[in-house]
Amino acid sequence: MNVNFYRFTNTLNLRKDDLKIAIIGKVEEIGENYFILKDEFGKIKINFTIFDENIKNLKEGSIIRVFCTKIDNEIYCDFFQNLEGLDLNLYKKIENLYFNLLWIIMVEAEFRITTTEPEVVITAVQTAAEIIDEGIFKFGKDGISLKAADRALIAVIDIFISKEAFEEYEIKEEKEIGVNMTNFLSVLKRAKGSEKLTLELQQNRLQITIYNSTKRRFYVPLLEISKEEIPPIEQLEFKAQLVIKPELVKEAIKDAEIITDAVTFYATKDSFQIIAEGDISKSELELKEGEEGLIQLNVKEESKAKYPIDYIEKVLKAEKISDEVSISFSQDYPMRIDFIYENKARISMILAPRVSE
Repeated sequence: MNVNFYRFTNTLNLRKDDLKIAIIGKVEEIGENYFILKDEFGKIKINFTIFDENIKNLKEGSIIRVFCTKIDNEIYCDFFQNLEGLDLNLYKKIENLYFNLLWIIMVEAEFRITTTEPEVVITAVQTAAEIIDEGIFKFGKDGISLKAADRALIAVIDIFISKEAFEEYEIKEEKEIGVNMTNFLSVLKRAKGSEKLTLELQQNRLQITIYNSTKRRFYVPLLEISKEEIPPIEQLEFKAQLVIKPELVKEAIKDAEIITDAVTFYATKDSFQIIAEGDISKSELELKEGEEGLIQLNVKEESKAKYPIDYIEKVLKAEKISDEVSISFSQDYPMRIDFIYENKARISMILAPRVSE
């Protein structure tokens, strides 16, 4: 049987327009007219007909390559190959080597960047994924940036990773690419510790390669995303600015969330407070200028504003890259929260205030 028209893929890189696919994995479960196939990225349900005699040879725990047809968003088994006895790790190494050589011959990357600090990229994307589903990343001559607002226009995420954060940074020309944040993040998180992470744009798809003792390659499909209007955050002027240890803010937010869903930030010339008030309960963090944890305090005018707790919790995930957080706000005014990593990366969120009626 001719299998050349089947697209070889995995559970992560399934496409909406797929008609014929082939996937390698382990049979995890067999039902009356379906089985569950699991690979290193996830699981997929594959249907079969009771008239398929070949199914009798299918066993739970078997490693197979299954060739499928997609009909009305359901996936049906055409036939499968039993791969028992195959060294799957060796197979993947050879497959990766083959495709690597093929791409080198056929395609020249539009950009190629490599880092040995994947946690910086992962944390930036993870923080952004907390408030947006899809994003447009700009790969410029000075670094990577993303700026987007959530659908409710409550928050704007503003990310910049300098080219200084990469050991290799080759950009032919400025490029913008749209990705699904969940898909992008799930691949990035496969990189651990100081493993080398390379991103390349080739033939309108993003190739991600992770190097350790082996080389693992992933492909993230690009999306056509329309640019939406973003509030002019560059024009914001703040009356109160401070630098504080993020763990203090994190604990204050944990205290506050058992009482209410919003907190008040209050700054005077010599103190800073995070206050939560319910009908009968109240929590409060107060730091005086010079006290441990409050690194810097600069207040031009006494400022007080209330902000939603859930959004503050989202941006605090960026604490992984910095042991300091900068907070800027004014009276009943948007707040800006910045995490900066050694002048190599910045993760910022601008958050709208919750104004009392």
